[in-house]
Amino acid sequence: MIILSYNVRGLGGGVKWRAIKDLIARERVEMVLLQETKLQVVDQRQCVSLWGDSNCDWRYTPAVNSSGGLLCIWSKDAFTIQNCVLGQNFILLAGLWKERANNCVIVNVYAPCDLEAKRELWRGIQDLKQICPVASWCIGGDFNAVRTSLERRGEAISQTYGRRESDEFNSFIIQMELFDIPILGKRFKWFRPNGKAMSRLDRFLI
Repeated sequence: MIILSYNVRGLGGGVKWRAIKDLIARERVEMVLLQETKLQVVDQRQCVSLWGDSNCDWRYTPAVNSSGGLLCIWSKDAFTIQNCVLGQNFILLAGLWKERANNCVIVNVYAPCDLEAKRELWRGIQDLKQICPVASWCIGGDFNAVRTSLERRGEAISQTYGRRESDEFNSFIIQMELFDIPILGKRFKWFRPNGKAMSRLDRFLI
């Protein structure tokens, strides 16, 4: 399955909307995971317009005070949903990957910046894995955490806090029995507008 994950930092703009729509069509995306939509409400008209046709299904969580918000859209030909769990910082989709006739769980994540809130998110996903006896998991999105100091450059963050955050994120990956897919292209995926800080916050874990 071809899955696109994208922190859109607001889905309201026409130029951004068209760019994502073109990317979905060009790469033949079968499921898209969007973070930080900043939308309170998402309707069928918007999803069909973004996807390009009506042969799609979708789930979303609303933004809180114009912050956050998650949206998942997928082709009905590629994935059949069987169960869904909506959290403030994640959407979990359990269903059938039709091409492989494989039951799988796909999670769209937009992790908070606060470390304690991250811990709560990691624990929540771990608890769901304990009660969901499916072997194939894919977690994608903006984790707002790095695994090593090499994945962050230029940010003024204490070594103690950064190391603790990385240790707990790595512990979550190990306990979930996940594999961090290597990236191609640019080493960093998030950039401060002035270019003085950059990090790898977006990834897929399978």
